[in-house]
Amino acid sequence: GSMRFSSWVIKWRYYSGMSEALQFTHIQCPYCGENLEIQVDCSEGSQSYIEDCQVCCCPIEMRLTVGLDDWQIEAMRDDQ
Repeated sequence: GSMRFSSWVIKWRYYSGMSEALQFTHIQCPYCGENLEIQVDCSEGSQSYIEDCQVCCCPIEMRLTVGLDDWQIEAMRDDQ
């Protein structure tokens, strides 16, 4: 199928259990498709927040889901 940048989900296991609250990961901007390095704060638990793309400056809706031993981040367009 064709590439559609509507939603980008990435799931990571913690590197060292829950001790590392700040994690770095790469996501893909759902607007321009650029790879971005973002910092994820898992200490606050699951949350949604807006972060602007470093390249095209569009608002990306980040949905962070924190589990017991893993977490995932979903990057979505804010205009859908």
